[in-house]
Amino acid sequence: MNGKARMLAAIEGRPTDCVPVAPCYPNIYLRRFEWQAYLDHYRARLGNQSEYPITPDEDNQIIYESKLQSFEAWGELPDWIGVTRTPTRDVQARSLIRARDDDLFLVDPRAGSETSLRELARGESNPLMFGKMEDLAISREMSFAEIDEKVPVESKQVLLDSGAFEVAKRIIALTQDRVFLHAVLSTPYTNGKYVVGFDAMLVGMRTEKELIHYVVDRHLAATLELLEAWAALGIDGIFFQETLSGADFISPADYAEFVFPANRQLFRRCQDLGLKAIYYSTGDIRARLPRILELAPDALAFEESRKNYLLDIAQIRAQVGAELCLFGNIDAYNIMEIGSGAELRAEITRQMRGGRVANSKFISGIGSPITPGTSPTRVWDFIRLSRELGKD
Repeated sequence: MNGKARMLAAIEGRPTDCVPVAPCYPNIYLRRFEWQAYLDHYRARLGNQSEYPITPDEDNQIIYESKLQSFEAWGELPDWIGVTRTPTRDVQARSLIRARDDDLFLVDPRAGSETSLRELARGESNPLMFGKMEDLAISREMSFAEIDEKVPVESKQVLLDSGAFEVAKRIIALTQDRVFLHAVLSTPYTNGKYVVGFDAMLVGMRTEKELIHYVVDRHLAATLELLEAWAALGIDGIFFQETLSGADFISPADYAEFVFPANRQLFRRCQDLGLKAIYYSTGDIRARLPRILELAPDALAFEESRKNYLLDIAQIRAQVGAELCLFGNIDAYNIMEIGSGAELRAEITRQMRGGRVANSKFISGIGSPITPGTSPTRVWDFIRLSRELGKD
């Protein structure tokens, strides 16, 4: 079986030749390798010039080649990879590469931004990602009109025509017959905190309910269009990421009011479009499991144990039953990065014993993104061991 067949079989409860392996957020780990390749490509083109204008066609080819080069860090591909949006054609056409102080900078004159490619290649925090950490501290009063401006709802066709999916199309065409392809989308509740701020989101669920509902609904409309765009491109599933909705953050009533309804609409539409809905919920999910079963995702992923609560794979399996596919939640730091080889093997074995059921609905995974300090060789060990031990 290839990776795509293996993943689909595990999610649907059909026999597999071995347990599929799918570390969460593969693109986050590969990002620094991709940026290094991107930097090297433009350094070669720049030569002795101080600036090099970007053109959409050339930039998309460089991004595509850089992504393919980054895949080599795995040694061998896991059973899934992620596809992402890249800069729009308009942004590319107005941007340039600037050389200064032995570094290259990605410059957008209209936005007034200048991003160090050397820092990105080192694995520094990526300022180009949507949802910057500083946005969490906004916490100010906002009007409905300001929310509309901050959360544009673009149609599927406008999104596809923007040029932001051109590289993804190439990756899909190259790999769709052999690897399970997924995109990452945040749930509407998760995105809301980047609009009004973290504190204001939590307080607003008590004092500004109408406004918070509007933020969530606005994000739902925008995310549904993104979902339609990804489905049109022929990927296999969506990794719906959700943060700060566990029992360690909000009450069951708040989850029922501000989280559950939008998620239900998203997951159902995702499945209606023929995609697998994978729900990655962070925090203490134990009290949420009955509601998660009502959401009926195709698979559930969750963090490793944190903050003095235990998320044991066997206990989660016992609570959700045999019909829901589970991703493993191996500790990304204590086991993956710094654990011994024997500890990694033992944990993979323990996870498989606790998470697998008769219908094989289990995928070997990691509770959090692979840490930057984890060597590519270690990641390959995880992939290899999962496949080896998953044949038993």
